[in-house]
Amino acid sequence: MKQFLACKSSCDVDDVHYTFEVIMSHCSIHSEPLKRKNRHTAAARFAYQTCSVATDCFRHVDYRRYAPFHVGGGVLLPIGAPAEFANWERFRSAAMSTEKRKDAQEGRVLDFALPRGVDRMLLLPLAAFALLPFVERGMAVRLD
Repeated sequence: MKQFLACKSSCDVDDVHYTFEVIMSHCSIHSEPLKRKNRHTAAARFAYQTCSVATDCFRHVDYRRYAPFHVGGGVLLPIGAPAEFANWERFRSAAMSTEKRKDAQEGRVLDFALPRGVDRMLLLPLAAFALLPFVERGMAVRLD
């Protein structure tokens, strides 16, 4: 989708008319639970997010080939949450150990894609800003 902006500016000599072409960018957002019955696990998702290797009860996954594109990540904790959960491995282990049912949900995934024009240095701060309302409501969030 293209949008054209017109701007008129006055000079001493004559009127100058500028037209700027702006290509509109968009982002997409997708949310889903990590359900074991759908063969989705936190271990496989973590491997995907961190460009690493994991073996869960369903399969072995290897996402190391995507490592050059990985920006980084961390855990956002709500006020009063134990500091030990800032370590993702401990956080994931605690979440997985509480879910024993066959149809358990190990978490929720909120994916959003940003335009390629966004500077790499802004990706994590922008994602943290978008996820802050969830943290303020008491959710611990893995940011990647």
